[in-house]
Amino acid sequence: MKVATVVFLRKVLSTTDKEANEICLAEKVDDVHTDTAKAKGTAGKLFGYGGKQKEGETLEQTAIRELQEEALVVGKEEDLTPLGYIDSFFEGNESSEANMRIYFYFLDKWEGEPKETETMIHPEFVVIKNIDWRKLPEGDGLFLPHMLREKIVIGELRKVGNFYEFKSKREIDIPA
Repeated sequence: MKVATVVFLRKVLSTTDKEANEICLAEKVDDVHTDTAKAKGTAGKLFGYGGKQKEGETLEQTAIRELQEEALVVGKEEDLTPLGYIDSFFEGNESSEANMRIYFYFLDKWEGEPKETETMIHPEFVVIKNIDWRKLPEGDGLFLPHMLREKIVIGELRKVGNFYEFKSKREIDIPA
């Protein structure tokens, strides 16, 4: 199974109203115009920063490397807050083994401001409660709202026909 990470840069504006905080989202360049992206429905969609784990890397090293490559900001592994993981089953995969496991993180401290790169464009901070879920990849709205409210989520996301199904295996509050 392939492994990937996604990092959301987070500006904490409220400790009581978690949905008043902001996260940074951007468009993936390779997903904007390609036929594959149009077929997958990801063209023009917003993403956190991330990518596949390289051999010999820890999850945290992958997350920080991808963030630096895609946003040109510098973060530290010890500042990552885990949000859980999703096992993603691609269309047609009827087996019990996922195609990819994606680990999600918040990062509240970093150096620099997110910039456009060869792979990510139009970075912007969005208030969590104002996110238009239609602008994110289909299926993300089934689990990300829980993660962004500071829940650790472990689950499965499957594409079945024209729809996505999410099955939560576990959800707990992030320890203070």
